Amino acid sequence: MIQPSTTSRIDLGMILSATPATGRLESAARFNPLFTHRVRITAVTDLDDELRGWLAAAYALAG
Repeated sequence: MIQPSTTSRIDLGMILSATPATGRLESAARFNPLFTHRVRITAVTDLDDELRGWLAAAYALAG
């Protein structure tokens, strides 16, 4: 899920059940209970290889 959360931030919600929430890959429990994790995007530089990996994993797990 992609959600514009403020005028300077979008949030990405993902389901990555077996992945621990650490650092910028945070728990989505208080964000949206349909997702396990959230990543806050505030700059183009946040769209990096680490995020691409999480998105690829979430997509693969979705079947």
